[in-house]
Amino acid sequence: MRSTLTAPTQVKDRDTQDYLRTLVRDLELALTQLNNDVSNIPASTGTPSTPGESFTPISLAYATTLNTVGDARKTLRCILTGNTTIAAPTSPVDGARLTFWLTASGADRTVNLNAAIKIPSSSVLTFPVTITSGKKARLTLEYDGTLNGGQWEVVTYVMGY
Repeated sequence: MRSTLTAPTQVKDRDTQDYLRTLVRDLELALTQLNNDVSNIPASTGTPSTPGESFTPISLAYATTLNTVGDARKTLRCILTGNTTIAAPTSPVDGARLTFWLTASGADRTVNLNAAIKIPSSSVLTFPVTITSGKKARLTLEYDGTLNGGQWEVVTYVMGY
């Protein structure tokens, strides 16, 4: 949204009026630069990074081992028709975030994690977990490139949707 700024004309002091005009001009230049900067931001895929930004979850085909690429922020949807293990995502970048929407279909399904994916030591969460048939769980992993040469970490797990 672009707006036009004008200096107040009711100020009688000439120095104050000049100062305000300069201030308004500087603000207009800053707004122009900000608009240019924002228009150069590439569209994201996977998970929105700003309020109101839309995205489409990426469908992930069921496999006994779910292999993914961890090069961005993504939401992955998978219908589990059998038990599965989530492998450590490949090609990670620092700050990458993968959110898995896992839905058990046909029967209860067991989900396990590759040993390279770390769970906080203070967590009561343990894997494998079981997702009840017809229910969905959400699992979010983040990649921290500064710890132990880089590692995937569980940051949230919510089940029962």
